[in-house]
Amino acid sequence: MPRPGVLLAVVALCPPALARSSERIPWNRDEPAVFVQAGEHLRPVMILFVGTRCGATRALPGALAPGTSTGGTPTTTRVDFQDDCELMEQDVLSRPDVVDASARFVPFLTDDAVMSGSRQEPQERALDRYAVTTVPTVVFADPWGNEIIRVVGYAPWDKFLKVMKAIPSDFAPLVKAGPLTRKDGKNASALVVAAAFYDENGLLQVSDRLFERALGTRQLKDDVSSRRQVAIARGTTLLKLNRTGDAGALFRDTLAEDEDGPLGDALLFGWMMAELQGGRLKEARAVLGNLQKRFPDSPYTAKGKEHLATANAAGR
Repeated sequence: MPRPGVLLAVVALCPPALARSSERIPWNRDEPAVFVQAGEHLRPVMILFVGTRCGATRALPGALAPGTSTGGTPTTTRVDFQDDCELMEQDVLSRPDVVDASARFVPFLTDDAVMSGSRQEPQERALDRYAVTTVPTVVFADPWGNEIIRVVGYAPWDKFLKVMKAIPSDFAPLVKAGPLTRKDGKNASALVVAAAFYDENGLLQVSDRLFERALGTRQLKDDVSSRRQVAIARGTTLLKLNRTGDAGALFRDTLAEDEDGPLGDALLFGWMMAELQGGRLKEARAVLGNLQKRFPDSPYTAKGKEHLATANAAGR
């Protein structure tokens, strides 16, 4: 029998992953309880949608079925593969590092009854709310149930873990906007606050989506000044994403809605920067010319000249 000291040494050398191999994510199927807990502790929610439609029987072309043929043509052997839900659990959700990362989330699971037609109301509401059509799907949501990002189908563990780690930890800045967005998905003010929050946290695609939703609300269609402020904010996010064509079009089209409206100099500057960042130097010069003509004393005109001079010096 090994000496106690040897046993302690062996345990100390065991990798943490092996020591925690039996751990699993503690999924909860009670939707109301999940969001009460998430709201009270301001924790994000991780929602796993699974169901009976995860699997499929696939064929291997050219593989001979035992002792059979049709007209001299080999038939295909049909092989039952593990479905994506099982693989997601086995390869991703059971990994110790993923389990550890899930500790800051409130985990919510929708089971087979969701996809098989059983009338289980909590899961049914979640399925409809998030418009899930493919399983497995994992939806990451804020503490009030507003979707942040989703992973559809099977995902490699490293990419899945990267998504998990990108979800913010501190949702205090959304304590007012979050419930408002959940109650009214067309509340422009709440959408803008949320968009700015995700921009600051580096989730630029989420930010862009929320800014776009805000711009589509009646509230901003009727408020030209606020609409332009949000358009500028979204355009800036698009520039961060290096979507210069989309950014330029947004600045240009917003300006064209009312050439004499407020913030015209800021829109022209944004448009110029989109052209410049996209390597369209000729177009950038033309926009700057318009900016100088219309707003000669604007600080944006001075900034535009500086940026264009820098681009010219760099030989762009």
